[in-house]
Amino acid sequence: MRVNLNSRAQPGVGQVVAAGVLLLSVGCGGGVAPPALNPADAAAQAITEYDSDGSGSLNEEEAAKCPAIAELFAEYDADGNDEVSPEEIQGRIEQLKNSGVGLTSFACYVTKGGRALSNATVRMSPEPFMGGALQAASGVTDASGRAEMSIPPEALPKDWAGIPAVAPGIYRIEVEHPEAAAGGAVFGVEVNPIRRGGDQASVDL
Repeated sequence: MRVNLNSRAQPGVGQVVAAGVLLLSVGCGGGVAPPALNPADAAAQAITEYDSDGSGSLNEEEAAKCPAIAELFAEYDADGNDEVSPEEIQGRIEQLKNSGVGLTSFACYVTKGGRALSNATVRMSPEPFMGGALQAASGVTDASGRAEMSIPPEALPKDWAGIPAVAPGIYRIEVEHPEAAAGGAVFGVEVNPIRRGGDQASVDL
């Protein structure tokens, strides 16, 4: 199972426009504040959870315990020393917090052997070190394998009832489908409205 954060399946023009409207309206004009993240505390907690050798940083093997960081290891490793420090994790989380975006659209494309998989339930769970600031999101794939991810309807602002949206943050992804292996691999994603490709992911089972 693989996650490609720069999805091969590209949304149509109408979908791109819709996503842009949601991002601008909810993030800037809709009164939805960015998640109440504490970047320093979150980074320290991530190191506590995943730094098994006590070095104070995460190597690639340790980062594999946090699929989202593992997927973007080279981006998190800003100084290129093959380790991700708490300061580097803090910097990424500060980027999410400082984006000014409280909610944004996010799509997950699910395939099996390159074939679109419909009726798959996709679940996104915030990493524990996010400190409870994020809500879990879910979606079901359509015939094209695309799932529009969203927090629970009752958690959406009234002005955005019925519009799928998630908060920027670091999540784990799980896929439930008869063709998915039971207890299959868990992957991750960084929902980041200001990063290219940060509004979608592709999962190949």
